[in-house]
Amino acid sequence: MKVEAGHFDDVVVRGNAEAVSILSSTLIDNAVKYTDRGGRIRVGVHGGSSAELRIEDSGPGIPANDRDRVFDRFYRRRDALGSGSGLGLAIAKEIATRCSSTIVLGSSEELGGLKASVFFAPVVVLATSGSPNGDFPDEAQHIEPGEAFIAWPPVSRIYK
Repeated sequence: MKVEAGHFDDVVVRGNAEAVSILSSTLIDNAVKYTDRGGRIRVGVHGGSSAELRIEDSGPGIPANDRDRVFDRFYRRRDALGSGSGLGLAIAKEIATRCSSTIVLGSSEELGGLKASVFFAPVVVLATSGSPNGDFPDEAQHIEPGEAFIAWPPVSRIYK
């Protein structure tokens, strides 16, 4: 199996660092689980009106009529490969909702399998006078105490 780094824009998203890590790990783990040994997985981050974490694979994909249902707790497709409880995507969706984000499942045009995209809510920059400790971009100025600043490529810090 080949795991590729796709396109990585520098973006800033707002959310709990641990939760976003679990969300991305769950989607990547699913791609690994359902992609054959000789297959491909691509992970990337795209900027724009909202940041998008995109995971694509060459696995069997999920038929369009099952894409909403796979987010239900304990749901597993009858032809699902391997073992599992049917909780992974339900947990991922709950995390995305709590982070004001959305998960969209589709088909990967290039790899032929599933494309899972997480669209994060846009971050509004309230101050641009320099970063709190000199090592984060100006976008980090608006982070509230106890909230995580998350940048891609992955860098996170919690301000207290």
